[in-house]
Amino acid sequence: MRRCAGVPAALISASACAALGTGLLAAALDLARLYVVRSELEACAEAAARAAARELDGTVQGIARALEVAATQAGRARLAVMLSGGAQAAFAASPAGPWRSSLEAAADCRFVKVEASAAVPLLFLPVIGAGASSRVAVTAIAAQTAPGGMPRDRSDPPRDRARLAGG
Repeated sequence: MRRCAGVPAALISASACAALGTGLLAAALDLARLYVVRSELEACAEAAARAAARELDGTVQGIARALEVAATQAGRARLAVMLSGGAQAAFAASPAGPWRSSLEAAADCRFVKVEASAAVPLLFLPVIGAGASSRVAVTAIAAQTAPGGMPRDRSDPPRDRARLAGG
């Protein structure tokens, strides 16, 4: 019986390719998991920022309500177990900042910034030397809006709605 010289080499190559393919698939699963957690974390931060912005009224009580609502929204998230430190809210008079998280920041605050982060345990990437978990962090900014739906600008005089609607 004649022996084929290329068979062992082909088996070794096929085994190496299968191992490499399995490793890439495992890495893709971990990366996909990070992407999903980031998406859910963004949704959580955006919901908390929008809810907090609705509570702003230029008073210390409005800031306190906004902080409470942001914490409540973060607690409702499906991944609330993974949130490290919950969602942190800060307030500013303009979207550029400066951002303050204290209750005394109430005077002209019309913008809310919610920062949330989560530590995501990795399942397969630690096998190749990556850390056991990866931190995902997001930021969402929302503005207090006027009844018409546009952000209020206190430097502009009030406009007549009928004139704007009629042209």
